Amino acid sequence: MKRTLVALLLASCSVKSPPARYDHPYTGRLEVRHVPRQVAEDICPFSRGATGWGCAFLRTSSCLIILVEGASPEVLQHEIAHCNGWPGDHTP
Repeated sequence: MKRTLVALLLASCSVKSPPARYDHPYTGRLEVRHVPRQVAEDICPFSRGATGWGCAFLRTSSCLIILVEGASPEVLQHEIAHCNGWPGDHTP
């Protein structure tokens, strides 16, 4: 039931689409972890209350993406754009 509710909430949220220059596959090592909402809140406190529930941690040649279980493909696309250098304030 919880997973269904989270999936429905995520599906109903709009996710900001990245600018074209950041919207491409990440070329470094990419690790994506799907975690329960509470875990995501602990790992990604700056995205608490945001639509989509995810965050990205860019390292030198790799990027770690944390997504709430059931996150849409658009949320993953959004976070990959952050791995590609899209600033957290979502400026173009």
